Amino acid sequence: MNFDNLNRWLTLVANLGVLAGIVFLSLEIDQSNRIAEREARGELLNIVTDINRSSWENPEIAELMVKLRNFDPELTANEEYRAISFAMLQINQAIRLNATYEEGFLPEEILARYLMGSRNFISGLPGLAPFLREAISQLGFTEVAFGDNGVGALKNLGEEVVRIERMGSEAR
Repeated sequence: MNFDNLNRWLTLVANLGVLAGIVFLSLEIDQSNRIAEREARGELLNIVTDINRSSWENPEIAELMVKLRNFDPELTANEEYRAISFAMLQINQAIRLNATYEEGFLPEEILARYLMGSRNFISGLPGLAPFLREAISQLGFTEVAFGDNGVGALKNLGEEVVRIERMGSEAR
């Protein structure tokens, strides 16, 4: 009888130990997810910061950004190359944004803020729209960005390009 009671108590303690281990493991997983989410947001923010920094550190890029504020900027060959490179950077950022969201490291409300910020940034540079369209086409993302079934950040980018192009044709 004593041996039976001891066995029950040991089983209870073992089960409580397993339960405590499961609780501890779930807390560790939650903490790891929050760290990964924070790092993903930090990486995206660093990209935006680098773009802003390059504008004020490099007068040539700052001049290009000023020219891209016009619908039909007159650009040198060097500036056109930089504009297409900048457009590709925007597309790569959209792809990274989508991947980060789809992997679960970026909450939907943060994604919405980034998309809104991206649209606002690009709408301030209407001269970038043709370069974005060209880069999207070169990378083979035309259907994803401009198609009826477009998705995510690239669709957001495509919609903004179309809106800017429409505004530009109305202004002419």
